[in-house]
Amino acid sequence: MFYILKTNTITTAKPFVKWLGGKTKLLPQLTDLLPESYNKYYEPFVGGGALFFSLKPARAVINDLNPHLINLYIQVRDNLDVLLEQVEELLDIYLDLEPDERSDFFYEKREEFNKRTDDDVRGAVLFLFLNKTCYNGVYRENAGGKFNVPFGRRATTTLHELDSIKQASKVLKGASIFKGSYEEVLVKATTGDLVYLDPPYVPLSSTSNFTQYIGANFGNSEHVKLRDLFKELDQRGCYLMMSNSDTTIVRDLYEGFNFTEVLADRAVNCKTYGRGRITELVITNY
Repeated sequence: MFYILKTNTITTAKPFVKWLGGKTKLLPQLTDLLPESYNKYYEPFVGGGALFFSLKPARAVINDLNPHLINLYIQVRDNLDVLLEQVEELLDIYLDLEPDERSDFFYEKREEFNKRTDDDVRGAVLFLFLNKTCYNGVYRENAGGKFNVPFGRRATTTLHELDSIKQASKVLKGASIFKGSYEEVLVKATTGDLVYLDPPYVPLSSTSNFTQYIGANFGNSEHVKLRDLFKELDQRGCYLMMSNSDTTIVRDLYEGFNFTEVLADRAVNCKTYGRGRITELVITNY
C-alpha cells in the first residue's frame, strides 16, 4: 500500500541558480500531472531542480552529470553557514567596484573557477557568483570543459538570495545527492517510487536526426537506452514522468505510454525568433 509522500515543513523553496531548460514556469502544468501518492522521489537529471524544490520531498535521490552543480548542492546542504559567509564577502567586494571594474573582477573569478580541481565550498561560491553575474545566467563550457560565458554587464545582482538558499538547504537535507549516470542512480528505484526524467531534449529542427549531437553526448544511443530503462522502470512498478520535445522521434520511442502536451516558454536563445511559447511533451505511465 502506497502512502502520500511527506514533505519537509518548509513554506517556500525554489531553484537558486538559473539553469538552461529549467521547469519553473511549467510547474503548474507538471504538478497537475503528478500521481496522488508515491514513495521516494528520484530526479536523475536534476539541473536547477524546480520540481524537486517545489515538491520538497522528505526522501529523495537527485543526480546530475555537472560536477560543479552537484558540488553546489552538496555544499548548500552540508556547509550552508560557511558558504553564505563567503558569498556575502565576494558580493561586498563586487558591489563596491565601479561598474567598469566589475567586468575585470568577473573574469578574474572565472579564471580562478576554471583552474580549480577540488569540490569544496570555494568552488561552490565561485559557481554561484558566475551563475548570477554572467550573460543571461547560462552555464556553458568550451571544448576543453572550461566555463566560457562572458560577463553579464549587470548594474546590480541578486547574487546571494539568502532566504531562498536557506530554504533550499532544508529541502536538500532530505536528499541523497549524486554525480554520475542516470542508470546507476535508478538501480534501487522500486514499486511506488516517483521518477521524474528531464533529459537533454531530442532536437526540434526538421533537419535534425538521431545521428546528431544532443548536448552532453546525449545522442541517439542514449535516447534509446533511456527509453529501454523507462520500460524497465515501468515493469518495476515505478511512477514515471518525463519531459521531452514534441517530435515524431519522441512519440515513436514512447508509443504505448501517455502523452500530455504542455506549453513552455523558450527564453534562452540568441535569436529573438527562437524565443516564445512552444509545445513540449510530458510522458507518463499512469
